[in-house]
Amino acid sequence: WWADTLPGLLRRHCLLPSRARRYGARFDSSAALREGYAELFDLRHGPRGVDYPFVYAHGANTLLQARVLADLGVNRRHVLHLRHRTRLPLGAAAYLSAAGHRLDCGLQRVVRVSPTEVLVLLQTRIMDDSDDLLALVEDGFLVRGLQVAYAVQADEDDLLRRAVSRMRRRVVEIDAGADDVRMRQLYIATDAGRRFGRVAGERSPMHAHRLGARLLGQRRPSVQSQYLRNLVVRELAEWGVDQDHLQITFTSPAWLGQTLHLLLQGSAFELVDERNRLLAFGKT
Repeated sequence: WWADTLPGLLRRHCLLPSRARRYGARFDSSAALREGYAELFDLRHGPRGVDYPFVYAHGANTLLQARVLADLGVNRRHVLHLRHRTRLPLGAAAYLSAAGHRLDCGLQRVVRVSPTEVLVLLQTRIMDDSDDLLALVEDGFLVRGLQVAYAVQADEDDLLRRAVSRMRRRVVEIDAGADDVRMRQLYIATDAGRRFGRVAGERSPMHAHRLGARLLGQRRPSVQSQYLRNLVVRELAEWGVDQDHLQITFTSPAWLGQTLHLLLQGSAFELVDERNRLLAFGKT
């Protein structure tokens, strides 16, 4: 983990799309790992018979993504996780029942979204031992602070550029007082980032420590975007919402030690903090 992560914070910041390769890994979901997730996300006190479609292979996938980003030459201090999408072609039950997974991760596209920024789209295919596709995981990373000479190497896509602009300007839209809105309060413990890092396989999550947050340009320690994703997944699962196709966009850091509000209206949801800042939004 350190060998893949530390150089990403120290390397010269550039963009070399032609050098991106594909990477694969074998992942076996152990009982201890599932128990760790159950304890962290307090599943024992939830309803019985619920499928929680967590990405248990998150730690392995993070390492594969780190290698693709290293090929691209980007410095991780300038990388922001903007968007995540999970598709479960065979359904959550089939995905969760397969103990053995094979991961295949690679670069989908690099699109310029401003003169010095690009959106890097990575895709990970999660398959079982019979080569059946269990999950398709797509992550979009905003890479900032590039020299123009590097940014122009990315593809041009006006539709996607405008979509990213709208994502970054998005504010709270769901009215918490509406009759058809469900709401749940979610407390982010002060040690949530470190605990998630230990369970998921991030040896030292930078976001969760004061020094690490400063290295990443944040004012305060925050929790990982994938932790927020799993919080949302837990609540949607217990509300009985189908999650075979989940999309979530992260708009602001979620500081540790505060209570968030999850709002669900139809298939759309928003995650809002104590100051009514929009942290994430998405749909199923």
